[in-house]
Amino acid sequence: MLYIIPTYNTFDLPLLGILKNALFIMLISPIQNLLLLLSLGSLLVIYYFIPGIAFFFNVSVFAWLNTFFVMDATKQVLVKKQSV
Repeated sequence: MLYIIPTYNTFDLPLLGILKNALFIMLISPIQNLLLLLSLGSLLVIYYFIPGIAFFFNVSVFAWLNTFFVMDATKQVLVKKQSV
């Protein structure tokens, strides 16, 4: 689910193509998946100990982290595609 919106913004494909590409990018980039999960987990820990900042920064920080790691994985896929 985390890869669908950045994939939709990057590629001009029908819905089934977007879902396939999102799944493909997720499967070939395990390091970005791990870093994304670790960063979101640490964000939840920060929100647990300082709950007041979750009200102000929850959606924007989540979206930024998600986009940062997913776009990095997408760039790697595009570079590999161009080299083939």
